[in-house]
Amino acid sequence: MVRFFRANKVETHLYNIVAFGGKTTGENLFNIVNKSFEEDGISWQNCLYMSSDGAKAMVGQFNSVLSRVKGQQENLWFLHCTCHVAHLAASHACNVYTYFKTSGKRQDEFHNIQKSLGVKEHKILWPCSNRWLAILQCVERLLKQWPALTHYFDSLDSKQCILKSVHRIKETLHSPSEKLYFLFLNAVLPRAAMFTSFILKHMFCCISLLQALSSFQSSRKHPTIHVDFKRENKLSDAALFVGHATRTFLERNAISKQEKADIFNSFRKFYEMGTRELYCLLNLQDEVLKSIDILEPTKKESVDWQKEENWLRGFQM
Repeated sequence: MVRFFRANKVETHLYNIVAFGGKTTGENLFNIVNKSFEEDGISWQNCLYMSSDGAKAMVGQFNSVLSRVKGQQENLWFLHCTCHVAHLAASHACNVYTYFKTSGKRQDEFHNIQKSLGVKEHKILWPCSNRWLAILQCVERLLKQWPALTHYFDSLDSKQCILKSVHRIKETLHSPSEKLYFLFLNAVLPRAAMFTSFILKHMFCCISLLQALSSFQSSRKHPTIHVDFKRENKLSDAALFVGHATRTFLERNAISKQEKADIFNSFRKFYEMGTRELYCLLNLQDEVLKSIDILEPTKKESVDWQKEENWLRGFQM
């Protein structure tokens, strides 16, 4: 992406898309970008930050695109792709898809059960790691097919139930805590999807990123860059956002006090894991990033000169 000032406003545009059919090594990928820069007369000193996924060819310590770019611009600031981070924070494995994937007979039997129960004949989805917003669709589909799936796996004979995968799936479908976790994911993943969509809309604008992260944090009373996950800093079970369907399921099913405590601990672990991953990969404790709102065009007349000077000193450019 390129950003520049024109007609009294800051504009952001896609710089270039280059076709590539070779081996995706760090050297080859860097050479493509470097060649494009040379053809357009762009200096690497004008490159402020880089964003990518976590592939070794992209961000490995040696012989990656990032290591070569830093060889050209030592003050480069790296930002892990926020869309991939949000997706990873929301991921939850699904074994059901794998069971049906390779067997047409199993799929036909499942479709017959869907018909008999009056359930829409939808396939079970796989949460593809390359599709940032696919996890939510996978969870929604699984919940809609939960009765049909339970009926299908309960109807299998003893020989078919010998398979470890079948045993695990049956345990999941009959476990209230597993159903609760899927209901929880169905409620919280839209927030992760909204966060990802926000980042896609605003591209790689760091100011917007901080605003998005502040709304993404739902498990603490006071959003803060330095997160302390001690019990006294957390919301109570009654105040924690878990979704209406999750609360209803808890009220209508006999769940012991200990099971409920374990379930809410798993909900908090989800929030903690996502928050830790975001803070670790996005480096939000960076002093430069925390004060980057001084670049907001609407604040150009009101920014304190001393704050601006301190920010530039921290940027080391």
